[in-house]
Amino acid sequence: SKSGETNIKQWQIDGTLLSQEDFGHAGVTAISKSGRLFAIAANDTIQIRDVANGEIIRTLKGHEYFVNNLMFSPDDETLLATRHGNKANIWNIQDGVLIQTIEIEFEETFKSISPDMTILASTNGTDINLWNVSNGTLANTLLGQPSRIKHIKFSMDRKTLAAILED
Repeated sequence: SKSGETNIKQWQIDGTLLSQEDFGHAGVTAISKSGRLFAIAANDTIQIRDVANGEIIRTLKGHEYFVNNLMFSPDDETLLATRHGNKANIWNIQDGVLIQTIEIEFEETFKSISPDMTILASTNGTDINLWNVSNGTLANTLLGQPSRIKHIKFSMDRKTLAAILED
């Protein structure tokens, strides 16, 4: 691969190499919960691929900056793509249509989305903000955590939120 470009490899757990190719400046990847799809982001483009053979199923374009996080919905129908700062895009994987963009006024890091794709959790470092995905509005804020928030995860029933804090 060229200097600064990324070489993408896909293996089976036994070490068998399934696919390999150069892919621009890839930064993040995600595998769907079903294990059927994987997504990879390079610059402002996301490719959805078939895990079984590595073939490109869909290409999603329209991000203004580098994507820094990808999350599949549990049903493999939608993909959340975020960038550091203040924007999250939610895509329909089947037709490649951008369903919703959530853009906020201040810098946040998007960390997690509920299993039903209705609530998006972000943090400014010490507060956890919960966003309504359907209309992009702030639904709730969990204020003043004593340490910097590193990770946030929802329970499968979306009633509980867990966070890892760094001292």
